[in-house]
Amino acid sequence: MTLNKRNIMFRLLLLAVMGIQLIVTTGTSLAESSIKVDSDLALTSDQELSNKKQIVIRVSDQLKAQRDLGLTIPEGATFDRTTSNQLNKKSAYTAILDQKNNSNQVILKQTAQTAENIENDSVNRQATTSKKEYLLVFKLKDTSIFAKQQLKVTTIMDGVHYESKPLLLKDIVGTDGVQRQTSLSKEDTPQIAPMSINGTSFSKHSF
Repeated sequence: MTLNKRNIMFRLLLLAVMGIQLIVTTGTSLAESSIKVDSDLALTSDQELSNKKQIVIRVSDQLKAQRDLGLTIPEGATFDRTTSNQLNKKSAYTAILDQKNNSNQVILKQTAQTAENIENDSVNRQATTSKKEYLLVFKLKDTSIFAKQQLKVTTIMDGVHYESKPLLLKDIVGTDGVQRQTSLSKEDTPQIAPMSINGTSFSKHSF
């Protein structure tokens, strides 16, 4: 009797564990299916401002409606807020570091003035909309980890989660952690002086 009871208890426990796994899997699938890819959101690398020590990512949103954007800082890199602020003095966004619950996210909050201009100023709407972008500067610490990840910019509008198409970091930094070079050889590569912005130097060579 004791052996049978143990078998029954073990089977009940196993069924309970399987039930919990099924609930978690179903919940995750539903959450992922509720996220929509938004073609108005885009992430691109800025080759002119990037170099061996940093990667500059351009975030842009072509939608006229006001919405804040979020992007998780990839492992192997740190967000350079000082340099980013220098590059984005005329941007429609303000960058805020959100480190609650170890999310390690950069939140781009759109200014109220910009939102009002987009809604009311039809004459300058095109010019205002074109400013809905932000340059994120990431200092590289470990390119071997960095290259194995991907970036997505996310947002919520009317209760719906949206995200951009992923930017594959291996396309910027090789899977072996070596930054990609242009097709020009060293002998053919023109010598271009680095560009300096408020004391911060940027190489104009692409990867």
